[in-house]
Amino acid sequence: MSTKNTTKTRRVVLLAFEQMNLLDLSGPLQALASANRLHAGKGGALYDTCVASAHGGLVTTSSGLPIMTVSIATLDRVTIDTLIVPGGCKGDTFHSPPELVRWIAKRAPRVRRLCSVCTGAFLLAATGLYSVVSFSVTQRTQEVGLRMALGAPRASILRLVITSTAVMLAAGVAAGLVLSVALSRVVGQWAGGTPRDPLTLLGAALILMLVSAIACVGPAWRAASVDPMVALRYE
Repeated sequence: MSTKNTTKTRRVVLLAFEQMNLLDLSGPLQALASANRLHAGKGGALYDTCVASAHGGLVTTSSGLPIMTVSIATLDRVTIDTLIVPGGCKGDTFHSPPELVRWIAKRAPRVRRLCSVCTGAFLLAATGLYSVVSFSVTQRTQEVGLRMALGAPRASILRLVITSTAVMLAAGVAAGLVLSVALSRVVGQWAGGTPRDPLTLLGAALILMLVSAIACVGPAWRAASVDPMVALRYE
């Protein structure tokens, strides 16, 4: 009596971006390929892997080797089991591609596993910041509607939202700078360079500011553009 194999193939998407670390991509791919090979005699493949980037096409890794990718837009209707974010950066400053930040924030709630490799955690951190700021702005839709109903111009609405976001961001950046300096001795024992490097600290702060600006301007502009009565009924 034979039993039917019910192994479900899981879709795993690895994100790619310019100057990413090749090992951070090839390592997980090789591990997943090895798992498929070991499971080959028991039925279908365990994992279906896919490498995607913001716009698709060739993406150049930090080693100079180009990687062919598909566009993240082609995955909008695809069920993703695991989303892996590799690390890597150009020079000493990590750059978070805004398109990937927005896409990860949109897809993360619908994936079973979301993970990063090495400095890919920075991209996930930027995504978390984007989600929090965007959510906080969206939650103020009714307040925006009330202010507009009372005659507040769109410019004042945008200024209000951006100012409140800037205050929250400034507090977070200040706390991060204090902690990075306080923990510099601990980090310096296992990481190259120094957390007190002003260029590194400035670069990290600028990235946070850019992500926050992208996160708050979009929802704020949409909220300021809707009809006040619709905004007042928003839940």
